[in-house]
Amino acid sequence: VPLPPRFPFSIYFLALSHAPPALAIIKAIETQPTKPPPSIPPKDSAPNPKPTTAGAPTAIKPGRSIFFNAAEVEADGFDIGATYFFPESDLGEISIKFNATHMLKYEIPINGKTTDVVGLFNHDNFARSLPETKANTAFRWARGDHKASLTARYISSYKTTKANPIAGYSQGIDSQMTWDMQYSLEFAISEATARVTLGMLNMTDEEPPRVWDAPNFSYDPRQHDARGRMAYLSLKVGI
Repeated sequence: VPLPPRFPFSIYFLALSHAPPALAIIKAIETQPTKPPPSIPPKDSAPNPKPTTAGAPTAIKPGRSIFFNAAEVEADGFDIGATYFFPESDLGEISIKFNATHMLKYEIPINGKTTDVVGLFNHDNFARSLPETKANTAFRWARGDHKASLTARYISSYKTTKANPIAGYSQGIDSQMTWDMQYSLEFAISEATARVTLGMLNMTDEEPPRVWDAPNFSYDPRQHDARGRMAYLSLKVGI
């Protein structure tokens, strides 16, 4: 049975980093080597078009220093978060937690013109897909050694600018709501404490919205999960 990914309640996605994973990096060298200055200083002339080897090796082979000006990005939006605890009773501890992020703008240069790409799939620029709104609502219950939760996850609709969709597709990308549940029980085994957890992701087996973009297998893996309903069971023992 596949184990679930960890879903933090924080879904803030205003981070601007789109760097790819450093697959080649083995171990960075923390102490940087010193290098004496050149005996002949560089001339005040045009920059050398051929980059030179510099710095400490942080991958399989030493890298080469290449400098360039990155595009400017201007982002604006807001986050909302709130938690409500119901009065304690014989039913146990009950609470509701809500988190949401809404993007107002995400402006990048496209063909020399500043363009807002919020609400777009962004197949033809360096930005990731950017739905305007993402929200989570979690209902939690706890009583003694028993805990349970039910979480709703919402992603608003957006669209792609890729032209000429084939039959069965359009430029629109539907919104999606999925539900997750989890139950856990803590108990003693001899002198150790154990916890068994049973859960299910995407309880209603929602399919990801279809996207007119063949390279991504007709859905958006950056926002949606195509694996459908998944159940998991785990056991943790603390000695």
